[in-house]
Formats: sequence, structure tokens, C-alpha cells
Amino acid sequence: MDNLRKKASEAVRALRSRSFLVTLLAMTVSVAVLWIAFGADAVYIRDNGQLRLVYTTRSDARDILAERGIVTMAYDEVDFTGLTAGGVPEIEVTRAFDVKITTDDGTLELKTTGGTVGEILDGHGIDYDEKASLHAGAEFPKYMGEAKAGGAVEIDVIKKNIEEEETAESDEEEGDAGEREMNFVADRINGLMYGKDRLEVYDAGLGDYRPLRFSDIVIIMRKKTKGADFVDILRRKGIPASADVGTGFLETPEIMTILSFLRIIDNPRQDIPLASALRSMAYGLTADELLTIKLESGLEEFWECVNFYAENGRNSRIRGIWPSTRI
Repeated sequence: MDNLRKKASEAVRALRSRSFLVTLLAMTVSVAVLWIAFGADAVYIRDNGQLRLVYTTRSDARDILAERGIVTMAYDEVDFTGLTAGGVPEIEVTRAFDVKITTDDGTLELKTTGGTVGEILDGHGIDYDEKASLHAGAEFPKYMGEAKAGGAVEIDVIKKNIEEEETAESDEEEGDAGEREMNFVADRINGLMYGKDRLEVYDAGLGDYRPLRFSDIVIIMRKKTKGADFVDILRRKGIPASADVGTGFLETPEIMTILSFLRIIDNPRQDIPLASALRSMAYGLTADELLTIKLESGLEEFWECVNFYAENGRNSRIRGIWPSTRI
């Protein structure tokens, strides 16, 4: 009995020893290598521009993707060269994206993975014949005025500090970059309307050239989320603008401004409504000017900063709005 206990104790010590664990690990790795060598196939997966190599025992493309946690939707395209093809087979996932088509009959929203405009329209039974097509090379009368008319497509590049862009993590920093772009666009529009780059366009109804109007200009944005901010900046620059941002009546800039004034009439010590009112067209202060008021005053409440700056501020333009519009 004692001999049996002794052997059992030695066996337990052997199982706990480092050499046994190393041996067990080596055996596990060997089994995995043999599985890869004899039982699994190497497959490349290309998804969203990323390429990776995986090993699998499955033969169906979607099963292989699911095994790796790659989710595909019904409209996504999955191309698989097959395991019997020469070389390492490849699975390519092409993600579908939303497309909105507006015709005289209404708006159609669909998903597609690519193709030409004509192919997409044909695939959904939408007629697009020569009469509806766009044709390059329209002829216009020679321009004889003093402004500018026509010309090559203009591309403007706004330089950014690459180091700052790489380290920018907050929404506030991203918002500052977006605001710079919006201000540039607004200034460019005013330049085309009134500046040395004043532009005239051909009006088919008049049969002659006429000065550019604000109503001739459309700004296309990637997302609707910044539309209201863009409209606000354009209006500050004297440009009448509106945006289809899908917001409710109470979320429009005009109503938000009125609500801010009502809130500070009720309690002027509310920082956000006060700053919103000062940035509105009624006062026209910029974000930098609000920061100047705060930093130069050095007080805790923004309401106190505003009243202090009205009496002691160094910037005459900011201080000059108070005699007739002081809150």
C-alpha cells in the first residue's frame, strides 16, 4: 500500500514538473502542425482592402468567413477561386453600399457592390436613353465681359498639419478642422460673387451671360450631420443658405438661437445658451473671440467674464458690441 502511494506521489510530481509541461506543449504544437500540414488548407481572405492568410478544413467560402468571425450581409459579394485552383486560393469580399436614385416617378434606395450608372439603372428597370443622358461639349457664346466665365475645373487643397492630424483624437479637434474647411468654402463663394474672381454664368433663358447668384451654387457634403453647422457659417459670412439635414423645426439654427436667448433671459448664468447667443448673427462673435473673453477675464462663470470684458476688454471690436446690445 505504501509502495502504491509512493508511486502515485512520484507521478503527481512528474505531472507538475516543468519538463513535463514543456513536453506536453511540444506535443500540442506538433499535433497542430500536422493538422495544418495534412488536414487544413491555406486560404487568403481579402476584405475591405486587408489581406490575411488563414488555415481551414472547410470548403465553402461563407463557412470559412464565419469560422473567422467575418460577417457578410445578403447584398455583399463573395468571390472564391476554389480549393482546386493552382496556388493559394483566395476569398474576396466586396461590401455593398447604399445608392439612392431619384427619378420623375420617385426615389429608389438600393444596395450595390459596383458597376456603372447605366448597369445599375438597367438592373432595376430604369430607362436611361439618349434624351436623358448628359452630353459633354455644350457650346456657349463667347464671353465678352470683364469678369470670369467658365474655365477649367478648380481644385482647392487645404493643408493640414500632419502631426496634429495623427494625434487628434477628440471630436473638438476634428470639429476645428471641419470649421476651417467651411470657412474656406464660404470665403471662396464670396470671392466668386464679389471679389477679383467674380464669376458670370450663361443663362439659357436670357440667352446671355449674367452675374453669378447664390441660388446657382450647391454644396455637396459626405454627411448630413454637419449641414446645420455649415449653414450657420455661411450665414455669418452673409451668404443665404439652407440645408436638407433632416432635422425637426425646433432643431433649426433660427429656433435654437431664439431658445438660447429665452434661456439666458430666464437665467443668464447658463454658459452654453449664453455662448450660443453670442455666436449667433445677433452678436456675431467667433469661437476664438469667446475664448479671448474667457482667458482675458480670468473669472469662473462665463456670465461674469462677459460683463468684465464689456468694461475692461482689450479687443475694441468685441467690446464695441456691448453699448447697444448688452445683456
